[in-house]
Amino acid sequence: MIAPPTDLDLPSVLRRNRDLDAELLALAAHITPETLHASQGAGRWTLAEQLGHIAEFPVFFAQDLADWLAHGGPVGRTHAHPARLAAVEGARTVSLDELVGRLTPAFEALARALAVLTPDQLASMMENRKYGREPFANYLARYILGHKAGHVRQLRRSLDYLAGGRIRLDGYVPIPADVAERYRREGLWRGRTLGELFDEVAARSGSAPALNGTDVDGVERRLTYLDLQQRANNLAAGLYAEGITLGSRVVVQLPNVPGFVTLMLALFKIGALPVLALPPHREHEIGHMIEHAGATAYAVPRTWRGSDGLAMARTLRKQHAGLTHILVSGRDGDEGGDQDVVSLDRLEQTAALSADMPAPVASDVALFLLSGGTTGVPKLIPRTHDAYALNLRESARVCALDAQTVYLVVLPAAHNFPLGCPGILGTLSVGGRVVMCPSPDADSALGLIEREAVTTTAVVPAVAILWMESPGLGRRNLSSLSLLQVGGQRLQPQHARLVRPQLKCAVLQQVFGMAEGLLNFTRLDDPDSLALETQGRPLLPDDEIRVVDDDDVQVADGEAGQLLTRGPYTIRGYFRAPEHNSRSFTPDGFYRTGDIVRFQQGNLVVEGRIKDVINRGGEKMLPRDRA
Repeated sequence: MIAPPTDLDLPSVLRRNRDLDAELLALAAHITPETLHASQGAGRWTLAEQLGHIAEFPVFFAQDLADWLAHGGPVGRTHAHPARLAAVEGARTVSLDELVGRLTPAFEALARALAVLTPDQLASMMENRKYGREPFANYLARYILGHKAGHVRQLRRSLDYLAGGRIRLDGYVPIPADVAERYRREGLWRGRTLGELFDEVAARSGSAPALNGTDVDGVERRLTYLDLQQRANNLAAGLYAEGITLGSRVVVQLPNVPGFVTLMLALFKIGALPVLALPPHREHEIGHMIEHAGATAYAVPRTWRGSDGLAMARTLRKQHAGLTHILVSGRDGDEGGDQDVVSLDRLEQTAALSADMPAPVASDVALFLLSGGTTGVPKLIPRTHDAYALNLRESARVCALDAQTVYLVVLPAAHNFPLGCPGILGTLSVGGRVVMCPSPDADSALGLIEREAVTTTAVVPAVAILWMESPGLGRRNLSSLSLLQVGGQRLQPQHARLVRPQLKCAVLQQVFGMAEGLLNFTRLDDPDSLALETQGRPLLPDDEIRVVDDDDVQVADGEAGQLLTRGPYTIRGYFRAPEHNSRSFTPDGFYRTGDIVRFQQGNLVVEGRIKDVINRGGEKMLPRDRA
């Protein structure tokens, strides 16, 4: 039995009920005919369905109270109560005016029922159909006030979600509203943030192993799902207390350590946006990210392989007035009285205090990836919770990941490929285990594959070749490795043919993708003619593909041309880059990838990059085509 609230008296009940009614009416006034029936993802009620329930709920409980006062007996109901279900279903065909018009009479009916209660009744016991015998005060707190407060939160969340999110980012290019509605209605976007999705898996997976690796200080960490969830919650609350909140931008430059994963989950939960820097980036690139993103925090390892991350962070803070927090992974040291240096390890291990922290909605930007360009500073790629959840969920499906998957993070974790294709987040989404590998060198990676019984990993061609040429390869037991993904650039067929026999993996999967969105995979059951010689086909039927010539005219099937793409997890523009966007995106929203491709048996073959094309006497050719 839950202890009764100690601060609940009848005047406060009536006052709180009145305030909640006013909040609900104010929120309902923001609903429009256009948003009334708009989808909010699979399993989420529309605004019409919410209004139907909000109006039915007080009528039912007013009668519930009246029956108890007159006759005693049990009170309450379950979510499957017929009146509740009927109200939700019936709302689908009712106008906005009628649904809103039902609210005030319903609220008044419950207010009248509450007004006749006495202090003696508040202190009495009652039988609850769902919770058993409990104080009447619990019934009021849970069913009346708690339930209405939940309605307020849900309506506010829904309105913010359909409005494009709670975070307002100057320079963000959203998916057009009508297209977003279609993606939601078709079940592609499901209305759950990356933090919510992890919590759902953690609730199912509990004590199952989730993550292991060696931290910045060389200490091995092994975390269950509940451990990882608790650390992420602690860190989220700690960062919030430090002033890193909804919409804050945080440049994250951490190596492949467990703390990278914990920090990402914490940021997802509070709606602070990670800007994912790579370990080799130095002051010039990091400074650009800080200024361009408007970052107020920078996460670094205290030291890593001889590099002093804290020293570089302090130098950058002197150069960028907006950078107010340095987040450090690694053992606490002498901070020199610097109050703005925050220990991530300490926050992870400090029990979270209960706090009402603003949270993002799934239409908000979740993270910034970096463009893969080789010239100048990287561009920022904003990926929303909805779109990135689709990215990792469908990647995990195509790769047949499940709770038995053990995924080795070989490439830098901040890359899109090992992060969400399906990578770290895709593995966690199905209850699998993630193993952080500090280096892609053959000794480190092959040793972990053997020791941890790794089933899946992802590399670039150079790493695959390095492993195959390793002198110690023959001494390794790699029998657990069932899937090796190779991407980042084209794996030449002569190398592809060697992967399975030399590395003993059951399946070689070629992956051709980009941080901007589009992903192509060879399928697990593709014949060798596709698995070895092509770079796969689009992840989803909803990925729109054009292969065009220099005039944007579609080329004949099998001919090489420039790849253009548009789809439910591909961006419509780089962040704060209007001039670049005018060149990189067509007026109807297709992204110009810069790749030269052709189709072969329905799969794409990557021939090169547009910047590599040589124009000789009007004839276009790639460098490998030259005599």
